Amino acid sequence: MGIIVNDIAVMSGRIAGVGIIILGLALGWKSADGVGWDITGSDAIWMFINTALLPVALGVLIIVAAESVLRLGSRNN
Repeated sequence: MGIIVNDIAVMSGRIAGVGIIILGLALGWKSADGVGWDITGSDAIWMFINTALLPVALGVLIIVAAESVLRLGSRNN
């Protein structure tokens, strides 16, 4: 029973992490699109990086935490 609950927690953590990464990239794209993409200016690129960095980092941390839970859970068995 504990293995099934552990697997569900890990899979939901992975899905949540990937979802947050995708939403962060979409949010960064939308905010940079409001500034205007042009080849000569770097304002849009910095706006994208500034907006997308925190959600993407949070999503990666959630995925890493889910993998840690998986490894710690399998060590106890």
